[in-house]
Amino acid sequence: MGTLFYPLYTAALILFLDARSRGHSPPLREVMREALPRWPSMAVLAGLGTLLVMLGGSLLVLPGLWVMVRIAFAEYLLVLHRVTPLEALKQSFLQTRGHFLLLLGCASPETTRTRGGGAGADVGNRGQFVRMHEGARPFENTPKLIPGKSPPLESASQADEISRR
Repeated sequence: MGTLFYPLYTAALILFLDARSRGHSPPLREVMREALPRWPSMAVLAGLGTLLVMLGGSLLVLPGLWVMVRIAFAEYLLVLHRVTPLEALKQSFLQTRGHFLLLLGCASPETTRTRGGGAGADVGNRGQFVRMHEGARPFENTPKLIPGKSPPLESASQADEISRR
């Protein structure tokens, strides 16, 4: 199922983000109309990329990470520059040369922090942690830089309650 939808979704997302970054607000119908012809190429690229990462991963973890980082731009190149899947992989390898550590840092799980408890999540939103620090006032002596009439938080439970609104 993912093989069917992932290439279409990714192409549409790349086209939409590209349009938004240039100040346009394309309707969904237009984005999908542009993404649909790219589906076969994106499906081939997704298959090749998965195969390369799995092959690298089978050699050990580091070669798999190396391949993953080196093909990071392939989807964007295929969608935005309309190149073939093999040309996209080749150009991605060329464009990522010398930037491995920077790109690896951008792709690490820590950069995908979420508030809901996912990988690298904010532990302050977990109930057990909140109960453990009941009564703590971590920002009591912090100067207020933005004037406003928000009351000071009385406890970690109150902060947890407010963050869930």
